[in-house]
Amino acid sequence: MIGFDWGSISEYEVCPEGTYKVALVLDLNPNDMDFHWYRQNKDGTWSHKPADGEVQNWDYYGNPIYNPKYCDRRDSYTGHNYTTFVGFYYVSPFIYPVDFIVGG
Repeated sequence: MIGFDWGSISEYEVCPEGTYKVALVLDLNPNDMDFHWYRQNKDGTWSHKPADGEVQNWDYYGNPIYNPKYCDRRDSYTGHNYTTFVGFYYVSPFIYPVDFIVGG
């Protein structure tokens, strides 16, 4: 089997076993559209990885992210402003087939 399991989930719904919650946001600027993902941590806070930076659990104002739906989603480095909140999803880790891993 190759791939992953994912689907839509509500803001406060618990993820199915073996999955974690992510959130998708969009910058719909017609000259530079972009998307950005957030991942929920085990402690309930959220993390993201802006541009080429390291993973962080604070928003662009430096506040901890308790809900990506309401955090500051501007990126001063890239100029993106992710004003469109798409939704919450559950996703499983990507599953590689054995022959893919060993080059078979």
